[in-house]
Amino acid sequence: ASVTSPDDLLVAAVELVADTVDASAPRAMRKRLLSGLVDDLGMEAAMLWAPLERDEGLALLDNVGLSSELTELLAAWPAESTADRIARSVPRPADGLAVSHAPVPGLKQTLYVMALPEPATELLGVLARRPIDAAFTRLLAARGRAYASAVRHVALLQDNQRIVDSLVDDLRPGDVLLPDGYAVGHLYRSATANVAIGGDLYDWFCTDRGDLGVAIGDVSGKGMQAASRAAMAVHSLRALALPGAAPHVMAQMLNTIVGGQSDAESFVTLIYLRIEPDTARTEF
Repeated sequence: ASVTSPDDLLVAAVELVADTVDASAPRAMRKRLLSGLVDDLGMEAAMLWAPLERDEGLALLDNVGLSSELTELLAAWPAESTADRIARSVPRPADGLAVSHAPVPGLKQTLYVMALPEPATELLGVLARRPIDAAFTRLLAARGRAYASAVRHVALLQDNQRIVDSLVDDLRPGDVLLPDGYAVGHLYRSATANVAIGGDLYDWFCTDRGDLGVAIGDVSGKGMQAASRAAMAVHSLRALALPGAAPHVMAQMLNTIVGGQSDAESFVTLIYLRIEPDTARTEF
């Protein structure tokens, strides 16, 4: 049902902003934006266009409420059309976003379009059953800013995830050709919910002299800061242990390196074993 009273309209707009910012996937963000404009704020239809490469106009990216005929009519905007110029307007103001009329031959409804602020690149459009007033224009502009903030938020999450994935790869042992008769099994389970990385570390490898090295450690703290120190410890461990240094020598050097790069409150606990495969003689 369409929102009628100003109070209901305001509540729906605030909820729509919150829902969009909470969305964590681009498609979910787009759908929440468009469905909210139609279902919650009473627009006849809502749509997003994406700029094409080489300034060749705009293509319909997603929509809610368009009939098949209108979808075909609004599927593309040629270069230098009114909508295309709005979408490519530079700079895009952060406040008071302009909501403009875009005449479309064959379209009976009133179409309002707005270039979304950076880092969003899309053009937002709504079909209104009646002309929208200044208050609704401000709501629409607020929706555009919320969507752009959500885009920025998702981009940051994706960047952070790439960093986490890279650290996870660095902290986890790669494929190691183990000596005959030896196998390694492991299970890693983070103590912090929904955190794929932390200060725990484990590693195994073959040294240059053919021994098997195994290490288990823990860095004080949690999250990315602890993970970065764990990565430093693992890389230092491999650099010292792979040439075949005796465990007590390796531990002394590792203590100097890691201790020199850590603050007074930080520490690393580590157990390192060096196993001679033929005799099973173990030093730790």
